[in-house]
Amino acid sequence: MAKIAKISSPPIAEYKRAMGHFEKNELDKASTILDGLIKSHPNFFEAWHLLGVVALKTGANADAQTYLERAVAIRPKAEVAVNNLGTAYLQQSKLNEAADHYRKAIALKPDYSVAHNHLGSVLLLEDRIEDAIGAFRRASLLDKKNSEAVNNLAAAYSKLERYEDAESAYRAALALKPFYPQAHCNLGGTLVQLGRFEEARNSFITAIAMNNRYGEPYQTLAYNHKFDREDGIGKMLVRAEGEIEEFPPFDRIFVHFALGKYYNDLKQPDAAFKHLSQACTRKRQTLEFDIEKAEARMGEIADAYPAGDWSDVSDVGHDSKTPIFIVGMPRSGTTLIEQILASHPDVHGAGEITTLSKVRKHKEEIWFPDLNDKADRADLRESGEEYVTAVQSRAPEASRITDKMPHNFRYLGLLHLMLPKAKIIHCVRHPVDTCLSCFQQHFAEGQAWCYDLAELGRYYVAYHKLMDHWRRVLPAGRILDVNYESVVADLDPQARRLVDHCGLDWDDSCLAFYENKRAVRTASQAQVREPIYDRSVGRWKPYEKHLGPLLGALSPVLEEAS
Repeated sequence: MAKIAKISSPPIAEYKRAMGHFEKNELDKASTILDGLIKSHPNFFEAWHLLGVVALKTGANADAQTYLERAVAIRPKAEVAVNNLGTAYLQQSKLNEAADHYRKAIALKPDYSVAHNHLGSVLLLEDRIEDAIGAFRRASLLDKKNSEAVNNLAAAYSKLERYEDAESAYRAALALKPFYPQAHCNLGGTLVQLGRFEEARNSFITAIAMNNRYGEPYQTLAYNHKFDREDGIGKMLVRAEGEIEEFPPFDRIFVHFALGKYYNDLKQPDAAFKHLSQACTRKRQTLEFDIEKAEARMGEIADAYPAGDWSDVSDVGHDSKTPIFIVGMPRSGTTLIEQILASHPDVHGAGEITTLSKVRKHKEEIWFPDLNDKADRADLRESGEEYVTAVQSRAPEASRITDKMPHNFRYLGLLHLMLPKAKIIHCVRHPVDTCLSCFQQHFAEGQAWCYDLAELGRYYVAYHKLMDHWRRVLPAGRILDVNYESVVADLDPQARRLVDHCGLDWDDSCLAFYENKRAVRTASQAQVREPIYDRSVGRWKPYEKHLGPLLGALSPVLEEAS
């Protein structure tokens, strides 16, 4: 939570009145007073700073940045304001600027536990997990009562799939601060990973009982519960629906997603879409994203890997057969395919890992080496070896390891050069089902294109074009396309096809994938605990009347398929 600076400017009475409203969560009243103060006293640091904090609390992150930049300009050495400006950047996913300001705050006050903790949060988002753990530990050592730092340390352990350590750290945070709804909610998420669903449900309910205006546990509870009637959890959601305007703006996003799931389960698509639309509209307003740049980027990647002799690379890259890359759009069945393969005794399912990004350092740079250049060929081999070494450290005994980062579809040319013997599996699902499922999901991070139906459709078309390109320029058979609908219609032959493509002997455990107790960290974690089912096929049809912008954007793909 952002901290408030001490008062030092002349109009103290008005400022105190604004502060009183802020402390009572009467944010509109606080803002009105503060607006008047900055007009009459344009260099009133405290007013600018509190106005920025109010904006942060309401989710108006761009406004918060403006106000806090002015506060820092007035008083550059106010470490609390510098730290809060970092948070305004962080809330807009401007990670470099956020980290810079947290480091500036630490330079101003080296023992500033809050800034160390916030810097750790940025490092965690950048997937620099060990660095993040170091920052969280420093924060907790500097302030042994900093329960938020211990809570974040637990989140870092969770990212490393050290769920027992995460559980211990969450419980340590709760020992420091028993009335800590966020830690109860996060503990619930870890208990889900450990398969302790009843305990998890109790943690989510406890979080809500402590703060029934905290949105995230409503969503997490709904995502891990199957509604077939208005049960106790459903009644809790309906009560929240009636009081939703009393939730802080950002928390409403979680509640709307929870209600979308609730009404979808109860087969009430109009009510479900109403909430999903509001959730996505609100979420999209918090994100910076340019669909035209995303489309252009995928076109540039295709241009960088034209058809030609480069695709014959038997003597290029690292020759390991260990990696299996599972790619495709999110919500296209990638988790199901990985779960089937990970049930094979020779396969370790690593999940959505960012190892490839780390190896390439600049994950969004187009990289097309000159294969006539010895240095470039050596770099390909070294990069492939670095990748394999990193993933093998996760499961040294496994002969195959899956990397289920869906967006690696953008890098198939690079992967073909780095690891010519690695297997590539592309998951395909009906375009509208895929996109609707994305629209229904509140992703933990990224996927900014999925919260607007037209942008979602355009992104899918760009992805579809790039995959068509890879099929044309890579050798025949390099990519195995796996159709989700075919898998759920007839699992046995499709599972055998997958196992054969990976160069493995058949094992019947692949058909009992739902018995595999491995941790699954994606939105499909509940689905892959069940035997195969087809209720997700054609799920878009009850929503058809609401999907005009999506169907229009997808028309090139839909016409091609018809």
